Amino acid sequence: MPTIDHKDILDVSELAALAEECGEILEDPEEYDAADLQEARDTLTELAVFCHQLGYGYADKDDPESVRDGLDYIARNSNPLIDSDHLTGYIREDVEGSGALEGVPQYIRDNIDWDGVAEDLRSDYSSYTLDGVYYYIR
Repeated sequence: MPTIDHKDILDVSELAALAEECGEILEDPEEYDAADLQEARDTLTELAVFCHQLGYGYADKDDPESVRDGLDYIARNSNPLIDSDHLTGYIREDVEGSGALEGVPQYIRDNIDWDGVAEDLRSDYSSYTLDGVYYYIR
């Protein structure tokens, strides 16, 4: 049944697909038991609240299509969500992947305080709660 699959890095388009799945379940209530229907409603509510947090105020928990549309819009106009516990690793991978450390000797790269770098860059990110989990998004 549809629940939010929390990952270290979460693409918002996955949440849009989840909203669509919830809508399909709610459109055919005879095929599902009461617990599955409630889970779909609860998931849609969490997703609608998340849309509102990110500034998309048109998402209505009782209208799965509006929630999906909001998440699609957010996915097209934002970066992925980064679990707060993974922010340091994400920033490290991003910096190393950007080529910014090319030419820096390995002994210096091995001694970079990545927690400090993440702390300095945290202001470039906004934080949001999704289903009780804190995520950052740039």
